[in-house]
Amino acid sequence: ADFLIGAHAEHHGLRLATLDPVIYRTVFEGVPLLLP
Repeated sequence: ADFLIGAHAEHHGLRLATLDPVIYRTVFEGVPLLLP
């Protein structure tokens, strides 16, 4: 599920809210993250 969510955010230029930024920073470097 993480891959689909990250790919969707990257494709649409969206920010992504996550509690586990390691996966998204590694695979989807272009996705801005919103961290708590």
